[in-house]
Parts: sequence; C-alpha cells; structure tokens
Amino acid sequence: MSEEKKQIKKQKSNDKTEEKKQTKPREKFNLDFGERLSTIRKEYCRKEEKKLTQQEISKEMGFGDNTLSSYETGSKSPSIKQLAKIKKYYKVSYDYLLGETDEPNSDLKAQADKNKKAINAIKNIVNNL
Repeated sequence: MSEEKKQIKKQKSNDKTEEKKQTKPREKFNLDFGERLSTIRKEYCRKEEKKLTQQEISKEMGFGDNTLSSYETGSKSPSIKQLAKIKKYYKVSYDYLLGETDEPNSDLKAQADKNKKAINAIKNIVNNL
C-alpha cells in the first residue's frame, strides 16, 4: 500500500473516531434522561399508590403504547411538546425532569422563595411606617 493511501485510511479512521466523540453527549443525555424518567415514573406510582404500566401511562399522556419505554431506554428523545406533557403529568419541574436539580418542584420552590422575600420586604416597609 502506498504511503498516500495509508494517510487517507488513517484520516478516515480519525474522522470516524471524531464522529463517535461528537455523538456521545447526546447518547449520555438519553441515558440520563431515561434513568431520571424511569425513577420519576416509579416514584409517582408509589406515591399515588397506583400500579400503572408504562403503556397505561403513555396512553394517559396521549402518547403511543411504547413511547414512554423508548424514552426510558434512551432509544428515543421526547420533543418539547412531549416534555411539557410529561412535566404536567408527573407535576415536576423541567429542571428536575432534565436532571438539573434533585428538587422535583424546583421552579415552584424558587418562586416560593422569591414570594417569601417580597413579603418580608413589604413587612419591613410596613413596620417602619
């Protein structure tokens, strides 16, 4: 094999390696999201004292039978519209759903904290009148 052909073959190999590196974050998101979604589903069923299957929950959300399973295994990713349905169904924040926080209702908690600060500020103003 000529030196030029070896160089081309080596470059192609490097290109394939680079492609694999670029797809890993997406795959990692799918796995992390799937694990989080599975945990949320199981916790929801435990808390609601319901024994619902993935298929039953998928139907309740308006998805196809195997959609939730596909999300949990990481073989598919939900659209933004589907994320909104999942968030609403399980009554959790986007941050929790996407693994940005371990607080299920972080957006509600943050809003409550802001409200509490505002109320305290108003009380201080009223007390100083």
